[in-house]
Amino acid sequence: MALSRAGDEQARRRICGSCLRLVLDIAKSRWRSDGPLDLLEFVQEGNRVLMKTVTSFAGSSAEEFLHELTLKVNSWFNLLVEHPQWARERWDR
Repeated sequence: MALSRAGDEQARRRICGSCLRLVLDIAKSRWRSDGPLDLLEFVQEGNRVLMKTVTSFAGSSAEEFLHELTLKVNSWFNLLVEHPQWARERWDR
């Protein structure tokens, strides 16, 4: 995390790459086939949250980071599921 905070793009990519499976697993468990987004779009939304969380995380441990990431991804997916029209309009822009 320290390297990422210092602006090391490779460190950010390594962190994101290491967390992709978590985001994918959450997306697969939350995605609905009758929802407005297909699974790939849903996963891409989760990846956006991942990238933002990597840059905004203020904690110090990997455990804290994974906990915060899980909360943020689940929260974002809740929003997408609860407001399907907004989610579709967001993607159609």
